[in-house]
Amino acid sequence: MSEMRLDLYKFLEYFKNKKEVEFKKGDIVLQEGSKIKTIDFLVDGNVYISRNLKDGKRVIANNLEAPQILSLIEVLNSEKEVLSDVFALNNVKILKIQIEEFLEKINDIEVKNASLEYLAKFSYGVIKHSMEYEKYEVEKAILKYYLHISKDSEDYIINLKNSFVADMFRISERTLYRYLNLWEKRGLIRREKRNILIDKDNKKKILKFLDE
Repeated sequence: MSEMRLDLYKFLEYFKNKKEVEFKKGDIVLQEGSKIKTIDFLVDGNVYISRNLKDGKRVIANNLEAPQILSLIEVLNSEKEVLSDVFALNNVKILKIQIEEFLEKINDIEVKNASLEYLAKFSYGVIKHSMEYEKYEVEKAILKYYLHISKDSEDYIINLKNSFVADMFRISERTLYRYLNLWEKRGLIRREKRNILIDKDNKKKILKFLDE
């Protein structure tokens, strides 16, 4: 069990009333502008954070993998509403803590320290994640992302909407299609209907391409 997951379960021990909620791929977990009623502990699955800009464009702000604590930053900054949409990227399990119980416990030094420790590790993870992708040009950054999310996937299958990936990396879908066609010709990926498949041989070729 990872250190981050151990920290999450240790954090959960401070709270008595926990409600388990499951979401399927594509479900909205939290809606931008809605009132914050709970602190949500992401214990299984992946979610992505999305914001709609004034010009109507959608921006994928982040992609989070369990374990995580959702809405914690807003609450600690006295925000009353959810700042961004949060969607399930696959099957997701959430443990919800009522905001009243959390605010009551946050004055306990142990809970406060656990919150600060989580935020410190979360911030470090975001910075490290950003640096890992920024050192690559866009094409290689997308391949790096596909490798990352396929590591826990059965048969290395990636089932993501191209519009999602295009939004995440700030490119057009046409550009992404061009990359996919090129990668398939080079043997970096395989495609089966709308799925992208990356087997062990593909992975070796991708790693070699990333080092070029």
